[in-house]
Amino acid sequence: MIAVVGFSHHTAPIALREQFTLDEARENKLARTLVGTGAVGEIFFVSTCNRVELYAAAQRGAGHNAPPLTAALREAIIAESPALGPHLYEYSGSAALRHLFRVASSLDSMVVGEAQILGQLKQGYERAVARGSVGPILGQVFPQALRSAKRVRSETEIGAGQVSVPTVAVDLAARIFGNLKGHRAALVGTGEMGQMVGKLLRDQGARLTVVGRSEERSRPIAERLGAEYRSIFDLGDVVRAADVIVSSTSSEVPIFPLSAMTGLHRERRGRSLFLIDLAVPRDVDPRVGDLEGVFLYNIDDLSSAAQASRDVRALEAERAQKIVEEVLFDFEKRKSAAQVAPTIKALRDRAREAFSIELERSLRGKLRDLQPEQRAAVERMIDAGVNRLLHAPSTRLREGAGSGEPEEALEWARALTELFELEPVSSPEHTSAFPPFEEERVSSDDLSAERAPASLTAKET
Repeated sequence: MIAVVGFSHHTAPIALREQFTLDEARENKLARTLVGTGAVGEIFFVSTCNRVELYAAAQRGAGHNAPPLTAALREAIIAESPALGPHLYEYSGSAALRHLFRVASSLDSMVVGEAQILGQLKQGYERAVARGSVGPILGQVFPQALRSAKRVRSETEIGAGQVSVPTVAVDLAARIFGNLKGHRAALVGTGEMGQMVGKLLRDQGARLTVVGRSEERSRPIAERLGAEYRSIFDLGDVVRAADVIVSSTSSEVPIFPLSAMTGLHRERRGRSLFLIDLAVPRDVDPRVGDLEGVFLYNIDDLSSAAQASRDVRALEAERAQKIVEEVLFDFEKRKSAAQVAPTIKALRDRAREAFSIELERSLRGKLRDLQPEQRAAVERMIDAGVNRLLHAPSTRLREGAGSGEPEEALEWARALTELFELEPVSSPEHTSAFPPFEEERVSSDDLSAERAPASLTAKET
């Protein structure tokens, strides 16, 4: 059984989403905790500014009933952020697969057709593979999500125009300032989405500055973008000079607090400032947007601007959804056929075994004078008889498993297993077989220091 529990921009505003975010260290810790419940056998996480989702497969012994698995996932989120409880969604079985395929194909994104989500999914899956929390179930499922996304990209025009959150953000900046050529833009933080916005601003003629905590990481990015590099401790000077600021750090506290921005706003002498806050948790205190001449957009604010793009792509989204359903049907058909195949083989083996026992008994008695070629003829007759006898039930099982309602065929397989005393068919659930997680090589203090960049307040003090 596979299940997913999570929240997204569809169900929770940014003020709630920023209460529960995951980096790699937290993913590792949460995976260990969930596997320790006995309900989870495999797990990977998807964590972006717009969604956090936990995809899991049950351990053997957890049974075919999904609630214990989904309950464990829900409790893991609610334990840290109780307010998120009413905003969580959960899917299991086919519904979980459909949701994963839709997410991978960018049908569930804030901007339908954007390409970033697939890369984010891959990164989450690759981290899970590296820590050993992916097994045979998720290992079969994830390639099908990639297959769905690839078909949607190649067979529809859903991504036409390179629509994305970054393009929407830059379009808004252009509406405020008109021609961006010659305007000063600052990229604070070196996240992937922020870099995309920076590149688009540069391409429209803006003079770009990259602000980062680590010069070793940030300076090469600045050079690649043709931008100036400034330290995070120069943030005040950057704010005084910039027309557009794009912030996408991983700080857990605002690096643009109201107190500091109020003073800097006075020093700007009425010049307009466009702030694009792509971070979750938010980098900019929401009250900064109330300052005169400051235009503040966070990741949720961009959704309204993205709506027009979503409407234009509605027809392509319908075509993409049909592809998702085709991939899902094909995968479940092959999965169900694979589940009944051992029953068919075991039934044929049991029939051949029974006939062979009787043949051997006869060969020691009335048929002991048979020549080798005669014996071979009798054995071929037995094989033909087994094939004829079992052709209809074998065909019905395969066809039933390949239909849109495979549960009946699986019930037949279980009945045959019991009636003919066959070897039980292996359950798709499995024992958690991956090795113990490696202990973290950095302390929580190290992680906090790396995670929280200096803010405007830090520079002033």
